Amino acid sequence: MTPPTTTTGDGPWTVHWKYRDYKEMKWMPGQEPRKRWLPVIVQLGRSKWHVTVAFEGSLHSDRVTRVGKEIRRQDLANLCLCLDFGRLQLLDDKVTELLIKRDNDTTPSPYQNDFAFPDNVLPLKSIPGPDSEYYPLHTELRLCLREDPYHVQFPTLDSSINIPMTSISEIRKTRELSAGVHEAQLTSGNKPLVFKEVDKPLYMPRDSQVLYQELQNLQLCQGLTGIVQLVAAVVSQNPYQTMQSDTTMTGTVGTKSSAVLRGILLEYHSNGTLEAALQNAKQSISQTTSPWQKWALQIAQALGYLHQRGITHMDLKPSNIIISAEHDAILTDISGIGGTTRAWLAPEMLYVSDPLSESIDSRVRNDIWALGKLLCEMAHSSCNRLERSRLSAIASVATRKDPSSRISLHDVISHLSQCSEPSH
Repeated sequence: MTPPTTTTGDGPWTVHWKYRDYKEMKWMPGQEPRKRWLPVIVQLGRSKWHVTVAFEGSLHSDRVTRVGKEIRRQDLANLCLCLDFGRLQLLDDKVTELLIKRDNDTTPSPYQNDFAFPDNVLPLKSIPGPDSEYYPLHTELRLCLREDPYHVQFPTLDSSINIPMTSISEIRKTRELSAGVHEAQLTSGNKPLVFKEVDKPLYMPRDSQVLYQELQNLQLCQGLTGIVQLVAAVVSQNPYQTMQSDTTMTGTVGTKSSAVLRGILLEYHSNGTLEAALQNAKQSISQTTSPWQKWALQIAQALGYLHQRGITHMDLKPSNIIISAEHDAILTDISGIGGTTRAWLAPEMLYVSDPLSESIDSRVRNDIWALGKLLCEMAHSSCNRLERSRLSAIASVATRKDPSSRISLHDVISHLSQCSEPSH
């Protein structure tokens, strides 16, 4: 049975890896993986480097697989042990990728716009065993050493950001809410919170930028009604740090200038999402009437606070609105760059290659259209004829196909405010 974790050394260098971390990217059934890789930690004294050892392309000219995944994993691990790390300039405080290919292999990269050209002879201190798939062509293996473009990147926390911080060692996850989002508690208390982490399933490097932007936007929106509130930035020392100090080993956060962002901690609201409320109304699950008009005004006002600060939401939809214990509507996911949902894009944005790169005016009009669609769905869920009529009327002018003829957000808020005033 293969051990889950292996530590092997020859001389002063040691190499650590976990077999479960081995990954493959497939071509098609029956063919060799397009790329296979194994993250390892290479250690020399008190210094350690995070390294991704990857083989890209085919070991056989016909690309037909000869062995199973377990043997492919073992062969790559054994190739790691053959590498002479003392002859490699591993990158400090980052993840180094050792990208290995056969000489003159024309297999395209599995990633778009990834143009690495392994052209250095692979430095081996020993030859792979005769049973290894790498043995017959070890003299043909070529290397490109670079920062791994697909590793999890933890942004350095800007020392000018005046926000509370908490160490990741203080976070205890209690329940997964969605990919990379957990209900959590601090080890020092039992209050439920929401933890959004950088290192999430199916991570892409842009995810780090999105979460950092959300942190900055949350800072701008501190204290504003109707927008989810930041509790703390979750930080640690750089997990890829090369020189190991006592504070690194004990997990101490250190100074703000040395901290990296591991996630954000937000207020937790217990009454679910607007999406669930709409679904319940459609299925007549709840016998109580939801305050649609109140929620419409709260969402519009929260959107107005964002726009006043030069932020557009760009993914306004029922699942991004949560309901508080006081039955108020709270806007979430306010990075403004996290992506879009086609069904909630204005008509003029549907055929734009990158809606997030459009002008601020175009994005504001998109938010107004999405708000109008929200009001339309709430109108359809309302049991009150007058409320339904009012919300539908505002929705119709907010969702006009011509963006220049749409109602302004200021006027949406004004109309909704008048609707909410008690009649005399």
